Amino acid sequence: GTGASDLALYPYLLAPDPAAPTAALAHNLSLLIRQFESEAETLRTESATAAKLAELTGQHVANLEKSLAAERTAANTARDLTAQHVANLERAIAAERDSLGEQRRLTEQHAANLDRALTAARATLQEAEVRAASATAKLAEVEKWGRDQAAHLAQTRAHLTEVERIARERVEQAVQKTDFLTDQLAQARAVIRTRDLKIARMAKSFSWQITSPLRALRRWLIDPFTVASPGEAISNPKSEISNQPPAPAQAAPAAISNLKSQISNPPPPAPPSYGYTYNFDHPRTWRTSSNKLLILGWCYENAGTPITGIRAHFGGETVEGIYGSKRLDVMASVGGLKQAEYCGIKLDLKTTLGEHRLVIEVEHPAGWSPYFETTVNVGSPGDPAEQSEYEKWCEQHEALSPADEAAIAAHLDRLARRPLISVIMPTYNPPEELLVKALASVTAQLYPHWELCIADDASTEPHVRAILEKAAAADARIKVEFRPTNGHISVASNTAIALATGKYVALFDHDDVLARTALYEIAAELDAHPDAALIYSDEDKIDGEDRRFDPYFKPDWNPDLLVAQNYTSHLSVFHIDLVREVGGFRQGFEGSQDWDLTLRVIEKIDPARIRHIPRVLYHWRAVPGSTALQLSEKSYPVDAAKRALLEHFERTGQKIDLVTVPGDHWRIKYPLPDPAPLVSLIIPTRNALKLTRQAVES
Repeated sequence: GTGASDLALYPYLLAPDPAAPTAALAHNLSLLIRQFESEAETLRTESATAAKLAELTGQHVANLEKSLAAERTAANTARDLTAQHVANLERAIAAERDSLGEQRRLTEQHAANLDRALTAARATLQEAEVRAASATAKLAEVEKWGRDQAAHLAQTRAHLTEVERIARERVEQAVQKTDFLTDQLAQARAVIRTRDLKIARMAKSFSWQITSPLRALRRWLIDPFTVASPGEAISNPKSEISNQPPAPAQAAPAAISNLKSQISNPPPPAPPSYGYTYNFDHPRTWRTSSNKLLILGWCYENAGTPITGIRAHFGGETVEGIYGSKRLDVMASVGGLKQAEYCGIKLDLKTTLGEHRLVIEVEHPAGWSPYFETTVNVGSPGDPAEQSEYEKWCEQHEALSPADEAAIAAHLDRLARRPLISVIMPTYNPPEELLVKALASVTAQLYPHWELCIADDASTEPHVRAILEKAAAADARIKVEFRPTNGHISVASNTAIALATGKYVALFDHDDVLARTALYEIAAELDAHPDAALIYSDEDKIDGEDRRFDPYFKPDWNPDLLVAQNYTSHLSVFHIDLVREVGGFRQGFEGSQDWDLTLRVIEKIDPARIRHIPRVLYHWRAVPGSTALQLSEKSYPVDAAKRALLEHFERTGQKIDLVTVPGDHWRIKYPLPDPAPLVSLIIPTRNALKLTRQAVES
């Protein structure tokens, strides 16, 4: 078992030379023994290792056998489960096959029904086409008749114009003739008075009285035998002898008899004369580029003559309007005149290009009477219209240059805090154009950290869903929830608040417009006053043609003004924790739900946390039916406001009297303290007895 290297250790042992030295042989044997011992020790170690390895191998084999047995058991179980699953699948496939068969049968039946329905529809369509052809022919006849009627109407109008001209001429002639006859009547009466006086003097004379018997004898003896001349009166011979003077001669001028005829048949009385006080809230100018002209305002007759209707003559048409909406603001401004309480007007006219005469009339029990006339200039879209003073002010103070926008962007980068602002917008059937403009005013904000939370309150107009879905798909910051049922504005607003993830919520109506800087100004105010809980701005109104008017420049925080009117209104931004703490908007306060929310919020915070931004950041859309235009068009906000105020004072423990103020506002009368304080009135005066007496007596 040794190799060549081992043999090299004992060369002498293998050497054939018997004469090798014994000592060397012994040494080599010693070395060989040690080598053998070393190899034996190695063999013993390897033997022990092999034994240990054999033991481990046996143990591993046992473990493998156990594992194999477990695997075999698991395999059997899996096989059984697989077989069961296969059976289940076969049953499911059989059931699905049966279901598919039934579905195929039903589908074939449905296809047959559709074929029959299609056949019927084709027949109906053919019948409809026949009817449409007949209707087209009739429409052509109607159009021809309409053209004939239009031509006849034009002829009639021309004839009426001529008749009016002739009537005016005849009226002028009649007036002149009346003046002449009046003068003739005065002259005739003067002649008659002169004759009457002369006859009276003659009858009283001595000669007339002496000859009276002779005249009586003449009438008795001579007059019966005298042939009367034409036009001469015949005395009755049996008439009693009288000393009365004879009747006036019958030969008076012919004008007198004509005048008597006209006096017995007087001309109709002149129409009554009216005086009016009026004003127009809209439009602000009689230049427009819209295809509609909305006229809103008020008018009353100064003497209190009832007005029962209103109409306008415009563009060759007569359009009936609406008269009699409540205008307590007008009533208050004119000292409480009763006829001013229900004097609101509304006219909606269609326009065409060009200049058109506008005449507005009101109806009295005696008939129609005009009170306003002007010329309306209708231009093409984009034509410059005459600007109001406020519109000029807006251009001067609010127009943003590229340098302004760059400065705002730089300021935004320097803000220490840029909170997410959730704009809350409930929607219900807003006009398509106004909804698009409202959405565009939010997406155009210079402050980018916003989200628009929209809750549609089950709108029935199809354009609403289409516009909202398109907006949400175009901008991930727009969230929309479509409510399945209509719950009104309070419930819809709460649904929108539930979508909000921002720290602050801004209230926004579905047809209003935000200024481009609105949310930037809010963010800047929050950066300067991080503890602010309620922020409000100034506002104005905007009409259907996007023309701004009626600005409301508000004061800083004024709690007394807030309980008289909802002056914070737009734009209002609340800390969302406060809104949720007070329970959001309350049902039953629709129309004044914002006011009610504000009253409940201010009860929870220190006035120092209420901030006012003196800039017009919100444009309130003034369209018919909106609270922005006329509060009197809606009665329910007034009732809701009264309840909100009464509950506010009840929560704050204040006993007050709530007095209605004309204009649908409120006055709060607080109780006098006990004891009541002395009030001293100081009147500096000199040589003004009348004024001093008036002051003291008042």
